[in-house]
Amino acid sequence: MGLTKASAMSRLATELSRSMTSSASLTGFISVRALVGRSAGKTARCLSCQSNTIPWNVWHANTTQASRSMSSAARDDISYARFSEPCRKQESEPSLHEDATAQAVHDGSGIQIQFSISENDEPSFFHASWLWANDPNMIHPTSGQRTRSISTFLQGWKIEFVSIIPPSEAQMMKNLSGESALALLAPPPLSLHPVGTVYQLIDDNGDQVKDTNKIERCPQSGILHVRWSNQLTGEKSKSLFDLDWLQSCRYDESALRRRQEETAITRESTLRRGDSLLEVQFTDWDSTEGKEDARFALLDSIFREGAALVKGAPTRLRNDHDHNGGIVGAVGRSLSGGALSHGNLYGSTFHVQSKPGATNIASTNLALPPHHDLVYYESKPGFQLLHCVNNQGVEGGSSTLVDALAAAGALRDLAPDLYETLLHCEATFVKQRMNADMVYRAPHIQEDSNRAIIRVNWSPPFQGPLCLHPSMVDDYVLAYAAFERLLDKSLPRNTFLLPLRSSLEQQFTDYAHEYTWEQKLEVGDILVFSNQRMLHGRESYRVKNTHPNAGRHLVGCYTNIDDTLNEYRLLRRKRLHKSHVRPVPRYIRLAGNGSSGTI
Repeated sequence: MGLTKASAMSRLATELSRSMTSSASLTGFISVRALVGRSAGKTARCLSCQSNTIPWNVWHANTTQASRSMSSAARDDISYARFSEPCRKQESEPSLHEDATAQAVHDGSGIQIQFSISENDEPSFFHASWLWANDPNMIHPTSGQRTRSISTFLQGWKIEFVSIIPPSEAQMMKNLSGESALALLAPPPLSLHPVGTVYQLIDDNGDQVKDTNKIERCPQSGILHVRWSNQLTGEKSKSLFDLDWLQSCRYDESALRRRQEETAITRESTLRRGDSLLEVQFTDWDSTEGKEDARFALLDSIFREGAALVKGAPTRLRNDHDHNGGIVGAVGRSLSGGALSHGNLYGSTFHVQSKPGATNIASTNLALPPHHDLVYYESKPGFQLLHCVNNQGVEGGSSTLVDALAAAGALRDLAPDLYETLLHCEATFVKQRMNADMVYRAPHIQEDSNRAIIRVNWSPPFQGPLCLHPSMVDDYVLAYAAFERLLDKSLPRNTFLLPLRSSLEQQFTDYAHEYTWEQKLEVGDILVFSNQRMLHGRESYRVKNTHPNAGRHLVGCYTNIDDTLNEYRLLRRKRLHKSHVRPVPRYIRLAGNGSSGTI
């Protein structure tokens, strides 16, 4: 039988008073409303000053110690709690989420959290199944792996009660029965693990962590307390979530929109004609003290802008680099954690220079249209590095870059129907010769579930026969030709070639000229760019035979996107708590492996 509102509050106050201890040092309170059925009761009074609040430690002591003697009916009547303004007779420590509120909604199938009443965002909704899957109790404390399947949530579990615990009381929780010190260790910033025991960066004093088991780092902005109830077995369970961690993992519409805005690659945020790339001196990269900062600057610039330059690299191979692929191989390995990739066809490092009987157009003096390398791989290289070791006596031969992801976004804006065609029609990419037989089929443009453009596959020299439904072929060819006009500035600018409005085709050709970066590499330059994002090419060139050492010679290598992104993430999180000239981004722009939009 349900209790009346008055009797429920009376029982709560009586039983809480039994577990009350001195509250003179309390710094945070929770305002509790008892809900009987669907009706909200009155707030309980603070037992020390008679204001309409209950000291949190009294409530928590009740749920951890005195609850053993409290009747289940009284406990079950508490179904909503919020962290409110502290009792006026007590001093409160400020919290980043001092106005945060939490409420179980939709019959226990989720939680609605307002992280701050000062925010313009709407409250965030977290599905009960999402919280169940990320329950810190079910994350292995040192490996970070889940020890419970999300499917177990379907076996009768619902949220019975939620509350927000102020940060000033987190330390007190560690001293109560059933709480271990490490159970409330706050996750480090940018961690996707809801626990802080897998790794830590600094302790509460800002010192670097060497031994996770010896540090004390409490949640800075409070804790979400969730009590679970199994509707089939009657079993109870509870979870404690760090509020900062929850806010970093929000997936409501405004949060997703903000992440997409921060990570999307558009014409406003991409390379243009005449732009300068970030330049890092090889002497900085090669120095003992500055090498890590130089690596981070390179990686950060490439993930932000798509490309960067290393200047002044030696052209002669040093003995300590010879067995590792020379200078460019050493730089490549330093960006990817120690290994180069995609060396089966051309070797770990390869040479780009004109030679007779070439098995690749790159080994001629012909122009190369904008393209990705090795697009016939399911996972094409992440970064490409090209080291200019000779460019003397050469006319032409400028290197070009075009941001394929930004161009795809421009196509979506200018011609949505053509964009949709390239989104749904698969192209065939092929590499077949005496010692290679590689085929990969994929659309030219790919999106994620939020319709963010995450990948472009473009390599005209390596396209094979189409394998499309006959009704799609003509539409595909037109969409392909339109996208090519938007990418390749070498095509005639003032001649209209397509059965489209001349004004639209003009916009395509204007875009290609405005958004093609072009520069002739100097001897000692290493051009480093994202092969997942940027298309590269070159102008045709001619070698003057009168020059004694004439020739164009680049040495190149590739890195794997996942290894390279791992190295960047590790360097990035080391800099979160230090003062550096380059700010550390919270989200990483589209990297090509589907991880963008995560912290």
